Amino acid sequence: MNFAWNMGNANTNSKLKGIKVIATIAVILVILAIVIFIIYFPIQNQYLILSNRISDWGSFGSYIGGIINPILAGLNIYIFYVLTKTATEFGNRNVQKQLSFSTGQEYQKKINDLMCEIIKIVGECNEIEVKLKKRSDAGVEIEDHERTMVKIEADLLIARAIQRLHWMKTFAESFVKESEPLIPKYIQEVIVLKGEFLLSIDKLIESKMEKPEALDDFFKQKSVFINEVFGYVVKS
Repeated sequence: MNFAWNMGNANTNSKLKGIKVIATIAVILVILAIVIFIIYFPIQNQYLILSNRISDWGSFGSYIGGIINPILAGLNIYIFYVLTKTATEFGNRNVQKQLSFSTGQEYQKKINDLMCEIIKIVGECNEIEVKLKKRSDAGVEIEDHERTMVKIEADLLIARAIQRLHWMKTFAESFVKESEPLIPKYIQEVIVLKGEFLLSIDKLIESKMEKPEALDDFFKQKSVFINEVFGYVVKS
């Protein structure tokens, strides 16, 4: 995700600045060692004379190497440590983001599946009402026990729908929770969307699926909730 990439870049830049600071200090120490040697030599020898002996230059090289090599070795170890740690942290963040994204998709699918079940149940309830109406319009007398059985069947369907609405509330909460790491800039908007969606579910449960306006509002809020939250995830 772009968010994970940006966070990784920020941390990497911070680590690289640290490496530059250490490298600068190392260069200063090397220069300081050379300057000290240049100053110390003529003080000890009263005057500065360049030697023609290879052994003297060998000793001088050993002196410089003895100072520079430990500094460079330490700098290399530090750079290796920082780069390894940065790569590991960046990889772990990306894995976490991908897991959150995948889990969010799973909850989104569960919400959509429940919506399909609820639509099917609403269709079955409407079918029962239509059959009764057709028989009534045709002048067929409907006995009390038959009406009772039809009511029980309708009540069972509504109970199934309400159960799935409660599940949907749980999945909506989990969907937002899993999406939070991916959408830090939009979390307040998502909380508002979630609240409106959960409120539409509560109204539908309270009406026992009998108010068409509550059902319409539920369908609308569900679509807005899923599309907007997933849109924020894609943009992040």
